Amino acid sequence: MKINLNKKGVSEMVAYVILIVIALALSLIVYAWLKSQVIAETKECPEGASLIIIDYDCNEEDNIIGLDIENKGRFSLDGFYIKGGNEGTQGVSIYPLRLLGFGGEAGYAPFDINDNLKPGEVKTRRFNYEDVGNPGSIKSVEIIPFKLDEKGKPLICKYTSSNIQVDCGL
Repeated sequence: MKINLNKKGVSEMVAYVILIVIALALSLIVYAWLKSQVIAETKECPEGASLIIIDYDCNEEDNIIGLDIENKGRFSLDGFYIKGGNEGTQGVSIYPLRLLGFGGEAGYAPFDINDNLKPGEVKTRRFNYEDVGNPGSIKSVEIIPFKLDEKGKPLICKYTSSNIQVDCGL
């Protein structure tokens, strides 16, 4: 009695299974990598948000600028980011301004937590501009409003920035 030891068919099946497992593993790796590269849906500030600078005053001795800010939009706003420059409207040298009396990061100016800026309301905030490129001088100010989401993170209203020319300092 002769036993046929031809296992060529079994080895081909094992090779196909291994190829399929490798292809699946590579596709899972590529999927995970692509998922990390795609930006998740970003929340944005609601349409109709608008914050403008209606007036300013300078204390050139202490490098302080006071801004009167009005909410011209349809929604209450929680604060704004602020930048100042000394190179004119194009803002060649832009620096974050530091809110006086606030220990947070420069360029970040929240309104009071329980009293945000309601539509039509005006508030005054004072900023130190001594860190702007040429100390003792500031020529432009830009503000970008934000609204806080349910987790307390700012939703930036990037298309509603306000930029004005100022003449403070040297």
